[in-house]
Amino acid sequence: MALRYLLVALLASSAAGRTVNTCSSGPAPYDVRVKGCDAQPCVLHHGTNAEAEVDFSAVHDISHMKPQVRATVFGGTVEFQVPEQNACNSLLNSACPLEEGDMATYQLILPIEDYIPSVDVNVELSLIDTDTNDVVFCFSVDTQVI
Repeated sequence: MALRYLLVALLASSAAGRTVNTCSSGPAPYDVRVKGCDAQPCVLHHGTNAEAEVDFSAVHDISHMKPQVRATVFGGTVEFQVPEQNACNSLLNSACPLEEGDMATYQLILPIEDYIPSVDVNVELSLIDTDTNDVVFCFSVDTQVI
């Protein structure tokens, strides 16, 4: 069991060192792949979808999850509504319920609407266990909307 937690810590630190930042509000995922982005800031284009795949491990048994996306620009933070609010429906290689220690991949698809201003934005993604309100994982990424 201790080896599993050591592996989780090592993988999370390697994921955090790539194209994303860690959060103080929850554990880091193992790995994050933002489509079309190898370094921050990730460029997001109006009229397209921002897409990311996030590998994580269930820190406890989880039956229901929802995504929470927050965008910070000019010192203010707003929440964005993700079209698919049931995060279990966005798992690529598994399904809910997840048992503690299960590995899963969450796929985020976030439309970049034309009304979003062309600015630099820090985007934070968390998955929230809706039964306990615990953060399943959290990371942020600096983006540039054009």
